[in-house]
Amino acid sequence: MTLNDILNGTKYTMEQFDEEGVKELISRTIVKTVKGKATLYVTCPIRQKEIKLTPEEIVRQLYLRELTTTYGYPVERLQVEYTVTIGRDKKRADIAVMDKDRPDSPYIIVECKEPNLKDGKEQLKSYCNATGAPIGVWTNGRSMKRGCNGTILTAISREELERIPIPLPAKNIQAKISAKVKESFALREQSKTLLKSAVKAVEIAIEDGEEKAMEYLRENH
Repeated sequence: MTLNDILNGTKYTMEQFDEEGVKELISRTIVKTVKGKATLYVTCPIRQKEIKLTPEEIVRQLYLRELTTTYGYPVERLQVEYTVTIGRDKKRADIAVMDKDRPDSPYIIVECKEPNLKDGKEQLKSYCNATGAPIGVWTNGRSMKRGCNGTILTAISREELERIPIPLPAKNIQAKISAKVKESFALREQSKTLLKSAVKAVEIAIEDGEEKAMEYLRENH
């Protein structure tokens, strides 16, 4: 039994998450025999108890790691299965990041759901409206969409804006981007040097002739 076995046949994937995060989750899984079948469980760092891994739970555990490791939110500010009251109904949000200054109020609501984006966004919007959370995140492990209730965002502070979680590219993609950026800067410096040499060579050609100019270029490149 593997994580991929659990995800097989569903719309959930682990594409959004880096390899390190997936390996870390795999290292924490344990196998239990339930009704004669091998079943994967993991100890949830928030609930501090063993939880059966379903497709939704796999994405939730990986996103919890993103919140703590990538975005730096302390475990104390995270809640799972957060109760959302909508009229007379009680719903449960997959993850809630509580506000730093108002620990009883959600700052971010995260839904790790399989339904299509339109349905997911509507559910997320209703949760944000009901709780007053300024930020909502919907993900199925393949794509991540962000939204807000529209009323708080207009008054969002710069500090809050800087804390909005933005998905990072996979580490191999980051490495490629970094290499390209360094290469572009190196080429820029090289072009500046070549341009200076060309200007100098033209000046030498005017004053001492083309042969001297070519000699200068050969000596300096």
